[in-house]
Amino acid sequence: MKGGSETEMRRALARILPAGTRLVEFSDPRDALGRLAILPERIRLSENAEFSPGITVIVSSEEHGQLEQLAHLPAGVITCGLSSKDTVTFSSRLDDRAVVSLLRSLEGARGTIEPMDLPVCCPSGCGAYPLLAAAAAKIFLEG
Repeated sequence: MKGGSETEMRRALARILPAGTRLVEFSDPRDALGRLAILPERIRLSENAEFSPGITVIVSSEEHGQLEQLAHLPAGVITCGLSSKDTVTFSSRLDDRAVVSLLRSLEGARGTIEPMDLPVCCPSGCGAYPLLAAAAAKIFLEG
């Protein structure tokens, strides 16, 4: 398993985001309301996928099919992965903690966010993408 299950994503989000933070949850991207969507790994968007204007989508840089589809849609994209080409990556990671780095500025929910590091706790057994996506959501929502 790649480490991107919905359960892992929820555990990572619960550890990183403040209690009561409301994120967009959807099964079909056309249902996404708000400014942020996190795409799970290993799904294919429908051929006629649409997003709300101004939405930002968090996606794994390993998901080449999703990235190709998003390139044709009016959505901002935050890539998460283990490369210096990604928007969000690890600068360090141990078993129980990590430092996640935003490598380039982006427009968040509260305005422009400059490159930064975010120390996070790692839930046991959490894969790289769920943890990076949860940290990217926190950065986007809180700056």
